[in-house]
Amino acid sequence: MFLVLFVSMQVVAEQPNLVLIIADDMNWEDNGAYGHPSIHTPNIDRLAEEGMRFDRAYLTINSCSPSRSSIITSRYPHNTGAEQLHWALPPDTKTWVERLQDAGYYTAAAGKWHMGDRIRDHFDTIKEADGAGFMLPTPGAGGEPAKMVASSPSGCEDWLPVLEGRPRDQPFFLWLAALDPHREYEEGSFEPAHTIDDVIVPVHLPDTPGVRNGSPSRSSIITSRYPHNTGAEQLHWALPPDTKTWVERLQDAGYYTAAAGKWHMGDRIRDHFDTIKEADGAGFMLPTPGAGGEPAKMVASSPSGCEDWLPVLEGRPRDQPFFLWLAALDPHREYEEGSFEPAHTIDDVIVPVHLPDTPGVRNDLRLYYDEIGRLDRYVGKVMTELEAQGVADNTLVLFITDNGRPFPGYKTTTYEGGIKTPWVVRWPAKVKAGQTTPSLISSVDIGPSFLAAAGLHTPDQMVGVSMMPVLQDPSVVIRDYAFAEDDWHDYTDHGRAVMDGDWKLIRNDYDDLPNTPSADAGRSPSWVALTALNKQGKLTPAQLRCIVAPRSRWELYDLKNDPDEINNLASSAAHAKTLHRMQRALADWAKRTADYIPTVRTPDEFDRITGEPDHSVRRRPRPDKKDMFGTYGKY
Repeated sequence: MFLVLFVSMQVVAEQPNLVLIIADDMNWEDNGAYGHPSIHTPNIDRLAEEGMRFDRAYLTINSCSPSRSSIITSRYPHNTGAEQLHWALPPDTKTWVERLQDAGYYTAAAGKWHMGDRIRDHFDTIKEADGAGFMLPTPGAGGEPAKMVASSPSGCEDWLPVLEGRPRDQPFFLWLAALDPHREYEEGSFEPAHTIDDVIVPVHLPDTPGVRNGSPSRSSIITSRYPHNTGAEQLHWALPPDTKTWVERLQDAGYYTAAAGKWHMGDRIRDHFDTIKEADGAGFMLPTPGAGGEPAKMVASSPSGCEDWLPVLEGRPRDQPFFLWLAALDPHREYEEGSFEPAHTIDDVIVPVHLPDTPGVRNDLRLYYDEIGRLDRYVGKVMTELEAQGVADNTLVLFITDNGRPFPGYKTTTYEGGIKTPWVVRWPAKVKAGQTTPSLISSVDIGPSFLAAAGLHTPDQMVGVSMMPVLQDPSVVIRDYAFAEDDWHDYTDHGRAVMDGDWKLIRNDYDDLPNTPSADAGRSPSWVALTALNKQGKLTPAQLRCIVAPRSRWELYDLKNDPDEINNLASSAAHAKTLHRMQRALADWAKRTADYIPTVRTPDEFDRITGEPDHSVRRRPRPDKKDMFGTYGKY
C-alpha cells in the first residue's frame, strides 16, 4: 500500500502544469521575439529568451471562433461542425481539455470564450470576457442609435427546450425569466397586434398618440432577502460571493434546477442551477455608443479580456496540476486611446507592404500596437504569479494567436498575415532557453502536445501530432505539411492552403469574389484609406489583394524568397513541379479529412464596401451549423 501511494505521488508531482495563452487578432511578427523593433513586448520576448521559438507555425483557419474550436478539439475546422464564425461547437464534442480533467487536472478558462455552451463542463472554472469586445451591437433602423434588441427578443425561446430536456428521474425546479415586455419595443412582436384603441392609459401618463404606441428584484427573490441585505441592491450589481439561495437548497435535496431566459444576477450563483440557458444581455443593456454620436462600437466592459487571468491563477486548487486557457480580447478591434502607457507613437509604426502609408493607417496601427502592449503586461503578470507560487519551472507555457492582424489583407485570408502564428514555448524543467526551430507545426498539434506532456494518450479522432520531440531537439521534423482553411467570416468565402515551410499553395474556391476583409477591418481607418486611394488609382498590386476580383484560382508562393507573397508563381512553367506536388498534398489531405466545397453559399452579413451590417440576415447569437443547414457535417 505504501509503495503504491508513493508511486502515485511521484506521478502527480511530475505532471507539468499547462498554460495556453491566446492573443486575439495579433500578427505573428508583431512582437520583439519575432523581430519587431518597436512594439513593446518585453514579457513575450522573455518567454522566447527562456524557451523555444517556432518559426514555421500555422493555424488551421484565419478566423476567431473556428480557430479556437479547432485548437480545443485537435481537429480541422470542417471536421468540428463549427467552421464558420460564431458557430457553436456541436453536442457531444470531445476535447483534449476533457481528457486532462479526467486525469485529475484542474481546468480553467479566463477571457474570450467564443465556442458555445456545449463544452463548458470540460472546465472546472470559466471566467468569460464580455462578448461586446468582438461582436457588433444591433443598430437602429435608418442610422438611429444602437438599441437594446436581443438576438432572441422574447427571452423565452429556451423555456420549452429546457423543459423538454429535463431529466425524467428527478423532481425539477425551473426559473423561467422573460425579456418581454422590457424595452426596446419593435413592430411585429405579436400577431394580431394590439391596436391604439385597445390601450388604457394610466392616470399618471398623458393620453397622447406617442404614449399609446409607445435586477435588484431578481436578487431579492432568489435569496429571499430584502434588496439592501443582498449586496446587490443597485441595477446591474452582481450578487456577492458565497450568496445563499433557496434554489441551492432544492438542488441539494435532489431537484434538477434549471434557468432559461433573462439572468441578470452575476456569475456567483450559476452553480446553484444544473442548466442555464441565458438570454442575450443586449435585450436589456444599452450598447456603448461612440464619441460624438458615432455608431456603437465593440468595446467590452473589461476591454483587454485578460482581467480575470490572474484571479483564476491565484484561486486554483493547490493539490492538483492545472491547465489554464487564457484568451485575450487584445488586440481585437475596436481601438481606443489610453489602452497602454506610455503609448506607442506614429514613428514606432512600420506600415506593412499591403497597406498604404497614410496618417490614418499609421494611427490605426499605433492603437493596435498599444493593445499588444497591454496584452504583454498581462502575460508578465501571469509569469510573475507562476514564479511567486513556485511552479514556473514545471509549467509549460505556450503563447499563440488565433489569427492574423485585423487589417485589410491579413485576418480572414490564407496569406501569412492571416494564418501564421507566433508559437513560443517556455518550460524550464524540460526546454533549454534561447532556442529556435524551423520545424513545421500546426495548431491541431497543441492538444496532442499537452496530452503527451501530461503522460496521456491522444484519442484517435484528434489529428494533430505532439511537439514533444521538437522540444527535446529543435532539428526534429514532425510534419511535412501544414493545412489551413478559409470559410465564412462576416462574408461568404471558401478556400484552402497547404504549406511545407518554404512554399505555400492557396486554392480559392470562390474566386469570383474579392478577398474582402472582416467587417471590423472593413470599418477601419485603414480600409477607408485603401478604398479612397483605390478610387484614385494609387494602390500598388500588393495593396489591391483584398479588393481585386476575380482572383486567381491557384496561388503559389516561394515563402523563403518572397515572404510578403507578392509574386504568384502558379502559372510559372519553371515551378510546375512544385505546384503539382503541393496540389497532390492538398488533395490527399482533403481525402483523408473528408473535406468538401459547400453546395450553397452562406449569405454575407455586412456590406462589402461600407462594412455596415445587413439585419435581414444577421442574428445574434448566430444559429449553429445544424440550425442553418440541418447537419453538423457536409452540406
